[in-house]
Amino acid sequence: MQVMTQPKSSTQLDFSAPRLTRRAYGLLLTRAVLPFLAVLSVADALLYLLFRYGFGMCYGVWCWF
Repeated sequence: MQVMTQPKSSTQLDFSAPRLTRRAYGLLLTRAVLPFLAVLSVADALLYLLFRYGFGMCYGVWCWF
């Protein structure tokens, strides 16, 4: 059996903690994650070219094939 209680006053309301919205996740992806991955991709390409043509050594997974 459920007991009815008095409604809480405005000073006793329980609010949930703030959380990220879909827009926040989208902005995080486009403003932080994708540029970070782009910088890493460029760095990897430059290292590949340096090792492949500068030092004459194989660099990375593609050397196994």
